[in-house]
Amino acid sequence: MLDDTVRSVNSLLQRAGFRTAMSFNVIDPGQINILFGLQMPGTASLVDVRQISSPQNTIIFNTEQLAGESSWITDEYLSLLGDYVSLDYNVGNITKLKAVFGKGARCFEFPLLPDPSFAREHTVPYDSVAIRHDLAFYGSTGLGDRIERLKDIARHGVNLKCFSGAYGANLTPVLMDCAGVLNIHGFQSEVFETIRCLRPAAMGIPILSETSVHSEVASWEHSGVIFIPKDRFAETLADVLRDGRRLLAAGRRLQAFVNDPRWPGVARNTLLAAIAALSA
Repeated sequence: MLDDTVRSVNSLLQRAGFRTAMSFNVIDPGQINILFGLQMPGTASLVDVRQISSPQNTIIFNTEQLAGESSWITDEYLSLLGDYVSLDYNVGNITKLKAVFGKGARCFEFPLLPDPSFAREHTVPYDSVAIRHDLAFYGSTGLGDRIERLKDIARHGVNLKCFSGAYGANLTPVLMDCAGVLNIHGFQSEVFETIRCLRPAAMGIPILSETSVHSEVASWEHSGVIFIPKDRFAETLADVLRDGRRLLAAGRRLQAFVNDPRWPGVARNTLLAAIAALSA
C-alpha cells in the first residue's frame, strides 16, 4: 500500500503547483525531502535516518495508526516524529503526537486522496468481467477480531473474496470481479483506513466500512463510503448489498469526492505550513 500512498501524495502535490520527484532510498540535501515508510521492516534504521536527514529540510509522512496497537510504533519512532516536522493522514494521530510532545509537536494533517491515474490502470476491461463476489477483503486477518467478523459476515450469506499480497497496480485486476470492498478495523482506535481504500476509491468501487474516526481536513465521512455501525454489522451489510442503486450511487459519490477540485489548494496550504515549520 505504501507505493499507492507515495504516488497519491506526489500526484496531489504536483497538481498543487509543486515540482516533485519520487525516489527510493535517496535523500537530496539540497531539496526538501518527504520520507515515507520509516517504521516498516526492512527499511533503514531510524539511527541512520537521523544521521543522513536534517530536520531543517526533512518532513516525515506518517502512515501508521499511532494510537493503535501496532508493533511497528516504537518509542524510537515516536521520538523521531517529535523531532521532525511531520505530515499525517488522520487527525487522531496528530492528537496523539500533541499529547506526547505538547506545543513542540510540528505535525500537519494532509489530505490523502488517490492518484487519479489509478482509475486508468485497469488491466482487465470492465465490460469483460463478471461480478463473482460481493466484497473483497485484503489485509491481515490476525489483527483484532477480524477473522471472527469475517466468519460472521459469511454466515449472513455475503460472498467474500479474501486475499493478501496484491499491492499497487497488481491490486486492480483482483478487485475487478467484486461488487465492493470491505473495510474492517484492525485496531481499537477505529481510524478510517484511508491508505487501504485509495485504489478502489479512484476506481469508483463502492467501499463498505465499519463506522470510523475521521479527520478534519479531509474527512471521508460523507465521501460516498458506506459506513455501518459495528452493532449488527453483518446483517446490515447483507441488506446494503441487496440495494444495487445505493451501491452504484456510492461509487459515483466516491469518485466525485476524490476528484474534488479543492484538494490541491488544501494540499498546497498544508505543505507550505509544514515547510514554514522546518525553520521553527
